Amino acid sequence: VRPGRLRALLVGGAAASPALLERARRAGFPVLPTYGLSEAAGQVATARPGEPPAGAAVGPALPGVHLRIAGGEICVKSPSLLSGYLASAGLGPQGLSPPPLDAEGYLPTGDLGALDARGHLVVTGRRREILVSGGENVAPLEVERALEACPGVAAAIVFGLPDETWGERVCAALVVGPGFDRAALARHVRERLARHAQPRALAIVAALPVTAAGKLDRRGAAEQLAPRLEPLD
Repeated sequence: VRPGRLRALLVGGAAASPALLERARRAGFPVLPTYGLSEAAGQVATARPGEPPAGAAVGPALPGVHLRIAGGEICVKSPSLLSGYLASAGLGPQGLSPPPLDAEGYLPTGDLGALDARGHLVVTGRRREILVSGGENVAPLEVERALEACPGVAAAIVFGLPDETWGERVCAALVVGPGFDRAALARHVRERLARHAQPRALAIVAALPVTAAGKLDRRGAAEQLAPRLEPLD
């Protein structure tokens, strides 16, 4: 039950599925997706209260924060950016190694994204998590969003496994519920995703593997679930 004085509920730390956000909104909770990083002392972009959700967009940059996309990577300029990374003594005046800012003071975040027509940030994943299948880049987060849009799919995690033909084979594990149909999922995937991004193997699980911080554990999924994978079709 929503507390009477609750004005906003910030959601961050990892990408929240559109289904989860919609379920929370239907229940009356004013959820606001956020994007941030420790190097910027927390939030960088946040949806605004009362503003209708816009697809996968998080929201606009906070006041005083500047965003730009360079080569698909989110870059941040903000008064709250870190002074440096803690390092061995002697690397800086306070034992700090300087942050990797560009000439204009922007910090490359390692996260991938875009700015929509309103200037709102859309996060598509982390650069280090990108899979390369058949010479094409695959963003696991985008595939997960497509899978979770299929009726009966409650949650998804996408990961890669070595493949002699494709370099990496796109695989997925799903938590499913009432209405799930494997054949319908296969049709859904063909309609929503490019050929190189379509999962080629699938496992049904009771819960998705997560890290100690509660974030999706793609490496753990690849190690734990490989024996349980079956072809999607």
